[in-house]
Amino acid sequence: MSQNGTYHHGDLRAACLRAARELLEEDGSAALSLRAVARRAGVSATAPYRHYADREALVSAVAAEGYRELAAHLSADRPAPSTPDDLAAVAVVYVRFALEHPALFRAMFAE
Repeated sequence: MSQNGTYHHGDLRAACLRAARELLEEDGSAALSLRAVARRAGVSATAPYRHYADREALVSAVAAEGYRELAAHLSADRPAPSTPDDLAAVAVVYVRFALEHPALFRAMFAE
């Protein structure tokens, strides 16, 4: 703990992303702010600004993380889809990802 009672993270960027995703899942995008992320991560209110210029930059980083996760899910299931059945299976993985991570999916495609 620092003098002001906040915890110093070794990986502030990852802590902010994790906090943002938790807030998105709990309360949706309306509750997502850099201040709320800082509170959740246990850092000063200005700490997230070291990595994210504003809320939009943070949402973009969350979306990028979501795209990487979605790509990993898709390629793990069907690394080289070549038949209609393969493509149908890819579509199922895509929809399953959206259903399992609705707030993340909205950040990826609606924000």
